[in-house]
Amino acid sequence: MSFVSYQRLGPTAQPILRVSGYVTYPRISIVGSSYQAPVREVLFKVGDRVEAGQLMVRFDDTQLLAQQQVHRVAINDLQETLRRTRNLLNGGAASQADLQQVQTRLATEQANLAVVETRLEQTRVRAPFTGLVMDQLVEPGEIPVQGICKLADNSSTLVEVDISQDDIARIGGQQPAVVMLDAYPDSEYVARVDEIMPAADAARNTIAARVRVMKPNSLFKPNMSTKVFLVNEPLRENGRVESALAVDPTAVLKDGEESYVWVIRRGKIVKRRVETGAPIADQLRVLDGLRADERVVTHADRYNLEEGARVKILEQ
Repeated sequence: MSFVSYQRLGPTAQPILRVSGYVTYPRISIVGSSYQAPVREVLFKVGDRVEAGQLMVRFDDTQLLAQQQVHRVAINDLQETLRRTRNLLNGGAASQADLQQVQTRLATEQANLAVVETRLEQTRVRAPFTGLVMDQLVEPGEIPVQGICKLADNSSTLVEVDISQDDIARIGGQQPAVVMLDAYPDSEYVARVDEIMPAADAARNTIAARVRVMKPNSLFKPNMSTKVFLVNEPLRENGRVESALAVDPTAVLKDGEESYVWVIRRGKIVKRRVETGAPIADQLRVLDGLRADERVVTHADRYNLEEGARVKILEQ
């Protein structure tokens, strides 16, 4: 079994290496607050670009504002009491202990006010860095459980890929690359290898790498699937892709002058007439009859297949 896939044509039809990946950013963080209270106002929406320090959420601060006012009134009263006590001390009508007692009470109220004002600042959540809001995690009236939002630093657009350890020696630092979004296979984007991770995944026999897209546009969204073509010569500009649907040649059978394949749909096999063209590398070009990512039976001539027969796909 194999998938019908897009195959590139033209000068980069035979890249050094072709791998799949997904769009990501240098940093994706959950923005939150240590303050626990109902949210009064949400000042962003998903898809917004926010600047570092920009106000994003206000919590209900009614009780804290009341406490702040109480402490400010108490401080004003104690400052007046302190002034009078000093005058009385100078006239011999008050003792040093009386003065010390007022000073202690004033310092306590000032400390309490500082605590309240710190908590008031926590009721206003600001963006920790400039970025793109990927997800909203709270609504007005709710007490946040998992944070306020998911924020991505989209100062650069990356594609994360896994490269087989057998192939990693073929890839150098700043290796030129071309990125193609699976959702938009008619465009290619200039890219380069930005980082190869220092450790391998022993279970999968791969090493993760990040490819930087040099000139991304608004089509790039987090977690979108991509194809990455590592090439010898860098491209200077984004461009249009010449590509074609292709299928494993062993999936195509002949019935007189017509060609057909066995397509796997909803657990059954279906005979489908196809029109094929010239080979592309080790694949056969499909002109009509199939769509990208449909599953077809390879080495179909080895099996006695019947229309509508149920099959079970064993994932590898």
